[in-house]
Amino acid sequence: MRKTLQTTVVLEIIKQAGHITNAAILDRIRVEFPDLSATTIHRITKRLVEERIIGMTRSPLDGSAMLDANPQPHFHFACEPCGKVEDISLPLETVHQIQNAVGTAIVEDTLLISGIKHNCHNYLG
Repeated sequence: MRKTLQTTVVLEIIKQAGHITNAAILDRIRVEFPDLSATTIHRITKRLVEERIIGMTRSPLDGSAMLDANPQPHFHFACEPCGKVEDISLPLETVHQIQNAVGTAIVEDTLLISGIKHNCHNYLG
């Protein structure tokens, strides 16, 4: 990995957030680097994903890419009202039951279960 100051700061932002979009990274990093472009953020995060230093998932709000501090294969839960994504663990038996129900294999790093967190501040129900 190329160790630039910008790359180090981007990686730290991702680790602090857990799951975050490039746009949110840009908002946070502009405090320290006001001239940094969205293209530069994209190049940095693309390289981090390709080098498997971070992972990637999808936003439940709009399907856009979300960067994941955990590069290992794992499952996600997404709260639909607020868009927060969390890593979750599922028992192997549950994974097999899902696979049997849909008749296909699940790729661990792409399974995203969505719903509403019981403490979601954006949920009006």
